[in-house]
Amino acid sequence: MARASFDSLLPEGRPDAKNQFLYSIVNDEFQIGVLWFGVRRESGRDEAYVWDLLIYPPYRGKGFGKLAMLELEKIVRELGLASISLNVFGHNERARHMYVSLGYKTVAIRMRKFI
Repeated sequence: MARASFDSLLPEGRPDAKNQFLYSIVNDEFQIGVLWFGVRRESGRDEAYVWDLLIYPPYRGKGFGKLAMLELEKIVRELGLASISLNVFGHNERARHMYVSLGYKTVAIRMRKFI
């Protein structure tokens, strides 16, 4: 499913639509991560949706993810949007803590039980 999603959203490995944005996160001239988001319609309103925020392992836990999300807020305001949504896996405690510290609220919980 993930491969099909990437293929449809990133044909030939690049955003295909004018409402998708792929940024390199850079520190001291080195790429340390990637932020990929787009504009989508949800509940009758346009919103920013973060498909991926990836900080490379050597740079995690240093505040770069938080800084990237704060910069994203500026971009989203410039686009005239009022909200940002994303998915974060339940086991990713570090990311969940970061998003809560930035004011994100849980809007749904997906659960699974392996048999």
